[in-house]
Amino acid sequence: MKPNYLYLLFFTLCMSHLGFSQQLLTEKQQKLFKDEVRAKANSTSTIMSDFTQTKHIGMLDENMVSKGNLAFQAPDQILWKYITPNPYKVVFKDEVLYVDSNGSKEAILLSRNKLFRSLNTLIAASIRGDMFNDDAFEMTYSAYNGYYLAKFIPKDKKLKRFVASFELKFGNISKEVTEVTIHEPNGDFTQIVFSNRKSNIKIAPKIFQH
Repeated sequence: MKPNYLYLLFFTLCMSHLGFSQQLLTEKQQKLFKDEVRAKANSTSTIMSDFTQTKHIGMLDENMVSKGNLAFQAPDQILWKYITPNPYKVVFKDEVLYVDSNGSKEAILLSRNKLFRSLNTLIAASIRGDMFNDDAFEMTYSAYNGYYLAKFIPKDKKLKRFVASFELKFGNISKEVTEVTIHEPNGDFTQIVFSNRKSNIKIAPKIFQH
């Protein structure tokens, strides 16, 4: 089954069911954590990373697993390139979402769709780790097993129809996003785990060609 590019807009974003004891951060700890993450995000201009995406659908016996590459160029150019099991490419560039599935191409103007545009901004912020907008989400922050976990519950009614909550897992030392998990209202979820991440390296413009 091909990945639904709409899910990428929810950023391109699922909490795994963790068995570790989590400790909520105090207000002082939250401020320090957010300041460190923002500093890291502000110093990041590019990101290249591999990813593994796991999609859990309750009615299916097995999870759907896809693998591919991510490229990010500040402020908002993003490439999701799926390699297995089905070649598939999604590019966010110049306020347009481009989808290429085996030569079948589609372009969506983000400027004509407020929800898509907001979610594109959310994706870019999620990838960099800088998305602490108290006006748009209810948030909780916790620490466990050497990681930080930020949980976001959207306030927007339209977004809540698609996303019940999503969570970002940050490395304790790096303050970089290592996992993104999206929970849907029906109980299904998508988890994206990043690996082999490289930041602030030169990315050729052709990477974002569509």
